[in-house]
Amino acid sequence: MPTTAPITSSSPTSRIRLSLTLLLAVLTSTAHAQGAQSAPGTKPATQSASLRIGPDGGYMKNDGRSLVIVFVHGFSGDPATAWRCDDTHDWPAMIAADQSAAFADADVYLLGYAPPPRRGKTSLADLEASIVDRMENAGVFSRHKHVVFVAQSMGGLLIQQILLTNSDKDWTKKVRAVFLYGTPQGSNKLAGLSRYIDSDPRFKDLESAGNNFILHPGDPQWTGTPHFCAYETQSDDTFTALDYSGSTRGCTDLLAVHAKHADIAQPCDTGSASYTFLEDKLRYLEAQDEAAPAASR
Repeated sequence: MPTTAPITSSSPTSRIRLSLTLLLAVLTSTAHAQGAQSAPGTKPATQSASLRIGPDGGYMKNDGRSLVIVFVHGFSGDPATAWRCDDTHDWPAMIAADQSAAFADADVYLLGYAPPPRRGKTSLADLEASIVDRMENAGVFSRHKHVVFVAQSMGGLLIQQILLTNSDKDWTKKVRAVFLYGTPQGSNKLAGLSRYIDSDPRFKDLESAGNNFILHPGDPQWTGTPHFCAYETQSDDTFTALDYSGSTRGCTDLLAVHAKHADIAQPCDTGSASYTFLEDKLRYLEAQDEAAPAASR
């Protein structure tokens, strides 16, 4: 009776079995890792979405919606980190994933730009022009019916000046509202701007106009454009919290947020004051738009 030779580790059959075992282990490990990253019915971590945004910014949600929310960071920030509370809570990404009535029909665009040099030759006018060109090339104005700006700190001053400079352009008529979070207002806070912008004549003109960058409601450029302003109530090393209600002009509505300047635009959940302020006011604007046709009939 013939005998079967024992299978050794060097035999072809043994090597095949060993390879299959290793392959099965790799596939099993990969499946577990994928399941942990995106389990059915759960929202993915928002950090991965924000990390895809480079220094020039771009769309985080681009579904061709009628409304686009444009986030404008401050001079010392960048589009990938300016709005992030932690690794899994990033404000634009939270809105992109939010299916509530206020945000479901909204795309999300993050504006990125290099900060004005402290002692450089780039003027504020050059920065404004490059930002407008970037948004136009991305289709922010041509692809959407309405545009809402959400600006942080000095970014609020910048976007207001851009809208003022371009008030004769058709695309400005699409701007439904401007939300300002921690935007410096009043002479005390404006003094800090000299750290960011070199002597620019247009900046000096603005600074001398009542020491307030929030334009007066009577200015024709802002007629019909709601401004919603949220301000911090806690001081930090850079900014001292002020009584904004006494020094803010031109705001349609105000919200005091119990936060420091660096945190006011970094909500950690959808129930935070900064998040719900934007959500509630967007619903208010939507209700106004729906009521307008009925009133005209």
